[in-house]
Amino acid sequence: MLFIWTAMNQKSLPTILPALGFLLLLWNTPGFSQDTLPVPPVQPGLSGVLLAQAVDVRREESGGLTIHRRDEQGDVQRTAPTRFQPIVPPLEQTRDGGRMLEAGWDAFGLGAHDQALAFFEEAAGLFPPGNQRNEAALGRAYALTALERHDQAVSVLEGLLQAGYRPNEVRAALFRALMQADQLERAEAVLAGLDDEHQQDLRRQEIQRLRFEQDLSAALQARQTQPLQDFLDTHRAWLDQCREPYAFFQASQALREQGARGTAREVARKLLSCPLQGREQGLFVPLLQRVITGLPFDQAQREIARQRKQMQGRDAALAELARLELELFQRRIADLSPDDPEYARLAEQILRLAPDDDALRLIMAWNCFETRDDTCAEELFRDVHRRTPANVSALEGLVALLERQGRTDEAISLAEGAPSSELFLPVLTRLYRAEAARFFSAEDHPRTLHWLDRHAAIAPDDADDPELLALRSWALFHSDRHEQALDVFATRLARGGPEAPEEEDALMGMVASLQALGRGQEAIPLLEARREQLTAELRNVLGTLYCTLGNEEFTAGSLDQAVVYLRHCVDLTPDIGAVQLLGWSLYQLGDPQGAHDHFLEAFAQQPDQETAEAVLTNARELDNRTAFWTLLEEMAGHVSPHVRTAAADAYATEELPILAAQTHPESGRGTCYANCDSPWLDTGVQYRGVTGDRGLSRLNELSFPVQYHSPAAHGGKWSLRVTPRLLNTDKAPQDAYMGSFYSFLDQDRQRQSPLDQVWVVAPEVVYQREGRHRFEAMLGATSLGGPIHALPIFHLGLGQENDWSLELRQGSVSDSLLSSIGQKDPYSQATWGRVVHSGLKTRKTFDLTTSYWLAAEAEYDYYWGENVAENHSVAGNLSLGRTDDLRGMALTSGLSLTAFHFQNNQNFHTFGHGGYFSPDHFVVAGPFVRLQSPRCKGYWFDLYASLGWMDYVSEEAPHYRKISGAAPETMNTAARNDFQGKYPKESKSALAAAMNLQAMKLITKNWSFGATAGINNASDHTQWQAGLLLQYLFEPREAFFSRGDF
Repeated sequence: MLFIWTAMNQKSLPTILPALGFLLLLWNTPGFSQDTLPVPPVQPGLSGVLLAQAVDVRREESGGLTIHRRDEQGDVQRTAPTRFQPIVPPLEQTRDGGRMLEAGWDAFGLGAHDQALAFFEEAAGLFPPGNQRNEAALGRAYALTALERHDQAVSVLEGLLQAGYRPNEVRAALFRALMQADQLERAEAVLAGLDDEHQQDLRRQEIQRLRFEQDLSAALQARQTQPLQDFLDTHRAWLDQCREPYAFFQASQALREQGARGTAREVARKLLSCPLQGREQGLFVPLLQRVITGLPFDQAQREIARQRKQMQGRDAALAELARLELELFQRRIADLSPDDPEYARLAEQILRLAPDDDALRLIMAWNCFETRDDTCAEELFRDVHRRTPANVSALEGLVALLERQGRTDEAISLAEGAPSSELFLPVLTRLYRAEAARFFSAEDHPRTLHWLDRHAAIAPDDADDPELLALRSWALFHSDRHEQALDVFATRLARGGPEAPEEEDALMGMVASLQALGRGQEAIPLLEARREQLTAELRNVLGTLYCTLGNEEFTAGSLDQAVVYLRHCVDLTPDIGAVQLLGWSLYQLGDPQGAHDHFLEAFAQQPDQETAEAVLTNARELDNRTAFWTLLEEMAGHVSPHVRTAAADAYATEELPILAAQTHPESGRGTCYANCDSPWLDTGVQYRGVTGDRGLSRLNELSFPVQYHSPAAHGGKWSLRVTPRLLNTDKAPQDAYMGSFYSFLDQDRQRQSPLDQVWVVAPEVVYQREGRHRFEAMLGATSLGGPIHALPIFHLGLGQENDWSLELRQGSVSDSLLSSIGQKDPYSQATWGRVVHSGLKTRKTFDLTTSYWLAAEAEYDYYWGENVAENHSVAGNLSLGRTDDLRGMALTSGLSLTAFHFQNNQNFHTFGHGGYFSPDHFVVAGPFVRLQSPRCKGYWFDLYASLGWMDYVSEEAPHYRKISGAAPETMNTAARNDFQGKYPKESKSALAAAMNLQAMKLITKNWSFGATAGINNASDHTQWQAGLLLQYLFEPREAFFSRGDF
């Protein structure tokens, strides 16, 4: 206890240390030292020890300082403001006790004890009784102690001790205050109140503190390197623990003064890594300066960047950092050349820190200009010009930059607004000329003339400049001032001789002006007179003139004169457009053979889609269709995808979508035949009804067709069709007149029930191939099911679209259930029916004029079936019509005559008859109309309707055919009469009408939905049908190509 008292009465050290701090402050003040950052005064003492023991100041992640007190009683946490120097809180915060308390601790930590005392006193007056008021009182006591107003501090601390606020911390602070006030007895009493552990800690700390302060004082007074080094070695642990930063900073300063800069820098670097707290934060700037001045440039930059992150929010510290950084950059850039890449980067940094340095800006601007970094140059020039508009260097640089960038309008505006425009007169002359050229290139000819006039006003000596005359002449020409242009062109031509380089251009201008004035033919003699001297280009001009006249005559419809001019054109210049135009002229004159050679020549010169389409379009009109198909097939295999595209379009025109898609380079993408070479699937439901007698000629058919189509190579397509059908003829009347009814009359019994409803299925396989000749082959069977076994059916067809066709066929007769699948004889065990027809059919179409056509058809069929009498038929049709375009739709209308004849009448349901309409002769004649939707749409429809006068005669026929073994003489009279009886002859004349509608709509790119409906009474019965179709496309399509043909 006596040792502590004796040490506390050593007045020399507390007196010397503040004085040393003051000297250090002067040393670091501009004018006293080469370093420029001020150092806060050093104030070591017991208050510092107390603060270090009682308060833990730690840096939070947010970058602020948080004060943590270690006593659990009344734990209060405050985040100290990040201001580098304590300031008075704003007016609106002066009545906030928490703000005042924070400001007090901040000021105290920075050594501003008078200001801290004022803040603590103000805060104490704003808080109600409690921990916050007690904390403000404790801060006031610390500040009073630091100001050596010990009696007042003792009074405050005793009051806090009586209030029970933080007893250990308050008791320790009171002990130190009493010691410094020389009240030893009271200090001993306070110390006795502490427990043994706290007493030992306090004694040990005071001994260490006194020894540390004595060693520091001795080392500083010695003013030699070795004592200072010994001090550092002795107290290295405290330095590593970042204790007493001010004391070690003093040692570092003394080492620096003695020339031990390396050791001083190491100490400063160590202190800079310490978490400086409170008043010790004032060391940050001088420490940083000591470290940076000895570091390489890159390391100094990194150190500044690191410290900037830690000092975010502390404006004063950041400002000092910025000043240090500026000095660092300025020292660095002084050693560099402006063309050094690092120079630009450093200049940007310096200008960021010192934005008013225009001299550096101009150096950088011209350097950027020379390195063609236009963005950098413009930004810097404009910045200087904005600050000092009279700066000639900035203005010259900006004008030169804008001119180089082609922004002549901006350059002119700046040059014209210069304080001394005469300095920029040569520049303006050049810029006006450049503006005229620019607007001429932009085809803004009125502005071209405007700038030429302005140029002439300031440079009259350039009036005869060939380039300016050329600009003026063509600008006048393109401004439709052709008379004036012609005069200037003539002037240019007169001033130059035949060898003058501008003669060719002037001659061209005269020709163009004459053409524009409608005097194009005057230009031909002008050129023809110089034909021998004409350059290749002027020969092309002469040829082009002939081409132009030919084109004009072609447009005017004077095809003969167009051909004359175009032949001259083709002779003078190998212009492919002229060759094609000559071909089209001959084509429209009705000479496709003469046009053919020219189209082929154009195609040979330039095989592309346009020339290929011209060749094919013309070849389609040749008398020799073989030549057309040969050309089309050659182009379909051409190496050029553009030519193959033209061939694909030609296939589409010939109604060959699969070949078109297969020929197109991208399967027809972008056309209405796109992906027509990919598979699709059809399914649906259809109903067909035939009027007639119940159980006999009446028929109701419900079918569910499923058909898969798979395109094959060379325009082929395989189709597999399976059609389940439900056939219903309704229940026949009791003892119906059918089969061998005569047996019923003779024996009065029924042996089996006739069929009235049955499920059947019809399979078919079809192969079709598109091309010059269309081919189709079908193999299938009549409906599987029913009382009679199925028969094969087939179809072979060959022909050319809209020209001719030939068919060989065998098919089922579907007028009734009897003709379709056969029937059971209810009066015997026999079956009969299932009729097929075998024969051939041919058709020929004749084109009469552009729209009219004539079509003729002829056919023969042989009819046969199980226990059915044979029959033969011949038929023919003659149609005359025309096809017109109706807003994209195809409208076909005309007259039709149809006639046919059967050898015998089998339109009955007794045994041996086939149950199908077979008159002796049938004739129907009348108008028809067909309307088809436009192509290449996401839908299609096909409507057909006809109306005519029908006349037919059915010859008489025996009741029964194909009866063997019957003995009429053994029958009763009724049976014999029926057996030998005949059906009477019938005839009918009436109106006949037929209508059929089909439609389909894409509902997605892969699915489409359709419907069909129709009715026809051109017979002895009426037939009507309806159906729905669902189609799945395996590859997406945007539109339909085909129309009709469900």
